[in-house]
Amino acid sequence: MKPESIKSLRASIVTLQAERIAIERQPLSAAEVGPAVAESVEQIEAVFNVRAGLALRRIAGGQSPVTVLREVFNGPDALAVTLVGVLGAAPVADALLRQIGTVPKGLDAAARTARLAEIGAELDRLEIAEERLVEASEAAGAPIQRRDDCRPEVVLGVIA
Repeated sequence: MKPESIKSLRASIVTLQAERIAIERQPLSAAEVGPAVAESVEQIEAVFNVRAGLALRRIAGGQSPVTVLREVFNGPDALAVTLVGVLGAAPVADALLRQIGTVPKGLDAAARTARLAEIGAELDRLEIAEERLVEASEAAGAPIQRRDDCRPEVVLGVIA
């Protein structure tokens, strides 16, 4: 039994697991962020328009402007709604997207799905090979300890 073989398999497994985690942590590519920001800011602008209309109708109905504005433009989203309402959706989106260079390039949805499938298939192959080496080492009387995170379905032979 070559210890290098198990070490090489495990190094490859760790590398692929890390890549999978990185891909899963960035569900949008940098190219997809722009449209997502623009859509979100437009939605916030729509919220502002509804709230502003409500506030104006309440003020026109004789309610105190200060009280109405405090009530209507209050809450966890108050700053965002007011900022977008006052400045407009496009300038706020443009200001946010000036920082797009800080976002990793990432993969678009199709490439992300394909790469995650490739990683899954390669992890299956590597982990099955690793389990075979572990089993062979046990049969040879020189057992190799399993990784703490080895998948039960591989150990039990459900995936073979």
